[in-house]
Amino acid sequence: MDNRYYFEKLSNVIELDKTETQHLSKVRRAKVGDVIIGFCGDGFDYKLKIEEINKTAKCRVIDKTKNKATDITPITVFLSTLKNEALSECIDNLTQLNVKTIVIFDTKYSVASIDNNKLEKLKNRSIQACKQCERADKPDIFAANYNEVLNMLFKYDLTLFAYENSSRSFINDLKNYKGKKIALIVGCEGGFSSKEVEELGKYSRMVSLGKTILRAPVAATSFAACVLSGLGEWNEI
Repeated sequence: MDNRYYFEKLSNVIELDKTETQHLSKVRRAKVGDVIIGFCGDGFDYKLKIEEINKTAKCRVIDKTKNKATDITPITVFLSTLKNEALSECIDNLTQLNVKTIVIFDTKYSVASIDNNKLEKLKNRSIQACKQCERADKPDIFAANYNEVLNMLFKYDLTLFAYENSSRSFINDLKNYKGKKIALIVGCEGGFSSKEVEELGKYSRMVSLGKTILRAPVAATSFAACVLSGLGEWNEI
């Protein structure tokens, strides 16, 4: 949806940044008095009336509604660091699937690293995905080291680890976990080391994603989609 705009801070007068304003004025050719939809990541859609368009656009809130996609089982994806294109693809897809948190972490066979600059680009990528899929909250995206990830796994009601050598299905395990905290672990293209498999397996259920080996972006996307379907989240409109 290209008539949907992101703003950083909720206040009496909403100010869109230069990039959003340029799209508003140059692409949509909006004018003062027009009404648009804005969001700031808090789960609400804001109906905004444009009051001024210069270098930035200033708008006033005239209504707000809770976005229906906000109330969904909170899923966290722990994703081993990937190359830029593959990682961006994952962020885009997982945002569209309404994943609440994405944790990027290094493993032994990671062939790329994550820094603050890359992280900011990924967050901006997720905002664009939110606009396109009409999502009003945005995923919390951050980097962590491997040991930090191990310590985080304790707080989830269910943790599923996608492991190519597992023969265990996970779809039938999901019916009692709707609304609870769920974590998914997905490796990079090189997979996990035997030590990492052993350690991660202590805190998770190792499950199969099928008979073929999936590339990481497809694995992460398919994993999250199957879990959402298995939870029954896609049965509700």
